[in-house]
Amino acid sequence: MLRQSDTLGNAFTIAVCAAVFLSSAFVTLIHNPPAPVLPTATAAPTMTATPTPTLTHTPNPTPTATQIPPTPYVGLRSADQTQFVVRLTYYWPALGGTNCYPTNWKNGKCESRLMGEPWSTWENIGAACSADIPLRSRIFIERLNKSYMCVDRGGGIIKLPDGSQFVDLLQQGLPKFKNWKEGIVVDKYCPSGCYTSKAWLLD
Repeated sequence: MLRQSDTLGNAFTIAVCAAVFLSSAFVTLIHNPPAPVLPTATAAPTMTATPTPTLTHTPNPTPTATQIPPTPYVGLRSADQTQFVVRLTYYWPALGGTNCYPTNWKNGKCESRLMGEPWSTWENIGAACSADIPLRSRIFIERLNKSYMCVDRGGGIIKLPDGSQFVDLLQQGLPKFKNWKEGIVVDKYCPSGCYTSKAWLLD
């Protein structure tokens, strides 16, 4: 049978041992701290350079002299130039038929070239005129207050016995005239009527 003094002695001994153990562990911890846990390094993503696109064409190429349509005049240069009367008609090569020379109509398109350029270059500024007017000449048409360059011929584009001449404007329709009921001639050359206007040969 254990006595109370023995029990107390045993408890004191256990406490002393525990204190010694803890002190030893603390000293060991101070002098030998655990290695810190470092974060695992993540490899930086590899950047892929974006290739520079290769141009397949030259942006905004400078047109050659033959590609620049003439600037239409908006007035007469002088009053002593050749004056005559024109009968105004129009043609649009994209329609085919009499609007495009047969050998130039290919695969449903008109491939006519006028003055070395595609016919569409001369839209609204070119015209077919009679052989009396040299190619590249400009004709000022009074009723339109505008000039057109002679860039084409045509079998029916002739000078008539009365001195008037056909001028076939290269555009999608006749221009609108302010006084559209005036200046219309009807005869065997224009059975359905043609608009007429004074015109001047500029050069």
